[in-house]
Amino acid sequence: MRVVVGFDSFGREIAERLSSGFVRIERRVFPDGEACPRIEGETEGKHAVFVNRISQGMNVNTYIIESVLVLRTLRESGAKSIDFVMPYMAYSRQAKAYRAGEPQSAKFVLDVFRDAGASRIFTVSSHYERDKEVIPSSVPVRNINGFRAVAEYAKSIEAKNPVVAGPDLGVSSEAKRVAELCGYECLIMEKERRAEGVEVKGSPDVEGKDVILVDDIISTGSTMMKAAGLCRKNGARSVHAAAVHGVFASRSLERMRSVFDSIAVSDSIETPVSLIRVSGLIAEGIGD
Repeated sequence: MRVVVGFDSFGREIAERLSSGFVRIERRVFPDGEACPRIEGETEGKHAVFVNRISQGMNVNTYIIESVLVLRTLRESGAKSIDFVMPYMAYSRQAKAYRAGEPQSAKFVLDVFRDAGASRIFTVSSHYERDKEVIPSSVPVRNINGFRAVAEYAKSIEAKNPVVAGPDLGVSSEAKRVAELCGYECLIMEKERRAEGVEVKGSPDVEGKDVILVDDIISTGSTMMKAAGLCRKNGARSVHAAAVHGVFASRSLERMRSVFDSIAVSDSIETPVSLIRVSGLIAEGIGD
C-alpha cells in the first residue's frame, strides 16, 4: 500500500494521480529558526512517497534539514520504503569539486538523503545531470525530463511565427527537443562570462518572429534578459520566457516582467508564475 505525505497541494495532486492516500505534514519552525515538521498520519508498514518542493524565498538549507527530519521520522515510524520527491534538486549546481578543497555538494546532499531513509529519489531536470534519466548516485535517482511540460506550455502561447531559442550552448539539446516536440524552428545563442557579468552574443535570425526562450533554471535572470535584449535588437515580434525551475533570486522576477511579453516556469518551485505543471510527469515516473 502506498501513501503520499506532503506539505501542500502539490503533494496532494501527486497522490490523486497515483490514486493514493494523502497524509499532511505540519510545517513548524521554532522561534530560534529550527524546523520541527510533524507527520499527521500513519505510515507504518507502507510505501511512503514524501513530496517536498521548495517555495520561492525559502532558505535551501532549512529545506534540506526539514527534508532530512521528515525522512528519518518516516523511517523510525516504520515506513516500509520511502520515495523522496525533490522537484528542484538542492545543491545541483556544485556537481564536482572545481577547486581544491571544495565539496562535491550534489553527491554529498544525495548521500545525506539516503542515510536519512530515502530508498529512491525523484527530481526534475536536475542541473547536476541535465541530460540523464538516471543520475549516478549511492541512492537510485530518477531525473524526470521537465522540458516535456515546457514544450506543452510553449505550444499554448499564441504565436504567429514561433521560434524556440536557447540562451546558451549549455541548454542546446533541451531547446532543440522542445522545438522538435512543438514542431517549431530552433536557434541557439552563445553566452560568454566576463568580469563585469554575462554577455550573450550572436545575430539571431528573429525578424518578425515570436521567440520562446527556454532554460532549465532562471536564477538571477541575467542570461535570459540579455538574450531577450538581443532578440529585440534583431527585430523579434515578441519574446517569451519558459523554464523548468524558477529560483528568481534577488527580485529578478520583477525585473524580468519589464523585458518579456510573458514568463512561465514549472511548479517544481512555488512562485507567482508557476504555470507549467510537472506533477503528472512525476506521478508517471513513480508509477513506472
